[in-house]
Amino acid sequence: MAIGMEGLIIRERILGKDNIELLDPIQELAEGYSCCENGFDVGIGLYCHAMDISQRCNQSIDQSISISVAMNAAFFFNAAVFFSM
Repeated sequence: MAIGMEGLIIRERILGKDNIELLDPIQELAEGYSCCENGFDVGIGLYCHAMDISQRCNQSIDQSISISVAMNAAFFFNAAVFFSM
């Protein structure tokens, strides 16, 4: 998992922090962390990071992250998430 996180950091440096090309790698890494017993907090943080990128790039949330994951992240952080249908 640590190598995946380092790879993500390198991609963000090369592509920039607001690039939609980062959404898939972030989501895949978040899924990996969310399945680990001690990685749920890191996984939720990565999902929220992906949601932030998608909102800054005017991408609808359903294209990048499933609605159930977004709702779980919003509940975890007590935040509001707006969906476009």
